[in-house]
Amino acid sequence: MNAIPFDTLKMARKLEAAGFPGAQAAGTAEAMAEAMSGSELATKADLVGIKTDMAGIKADLVAVKEDVVAVKHELTREIELVRTDLTREIELVRTDLTREIELVRTDLTREIARETGLVRTDLTREMVASETRLTAAIAGVSSGLELLRRDMTIRLGAMAIASTGVMLAAMRFMLTHQ
Repeated sequence: MNAIPFDTLKMARKLEAAGFPGAQAAGTAEAMAEAMSGSELATKADLVGIKTDMAGIKADLVAVKEDVVAVKHELTREIELVRTDLTREIELVRTDLTREIELVRTDLTREIARETGLVRTDLTREMVASETRLTAAIAGVSSGLELLRRDMTIRLGAMAIASTGVMLAAMRFMLTHQ
């Protein structure tokens, strides 16, 4: 920034013409010149440079914003894929367990009938007890899968938040080092 040239004689004459005594007009003009010579005033060129710098920063911010939006969309897509995969896996486990239970029931029925000669009602009671145990086991597996799904959703959410934080930190870093 540059100091502005200042004509003290011209100002002193104008002050005298306005009614200031000569010594006071000269002293005022000198004081004004001294005050202005030490100050740095912005020129039009300085303002144009700042405006250009701000346009560059704005372009950088737009690019960072686009990156944040892209990361957000990618994380949303990834979360949806994990959710879909977990749902499919839970359904496959449920189907496999149901099929296994049916096979075990059939095998147990034949084996118990052959080994013990139990009557149908005794066999039915045994099957009900086995089915209850298996249902409890299935519930435990389903509960575990549900906890796994919840934990994965939380972790993916944390990743989204962390990546947004990194992007914001990068934006701040860029702004302070421009």
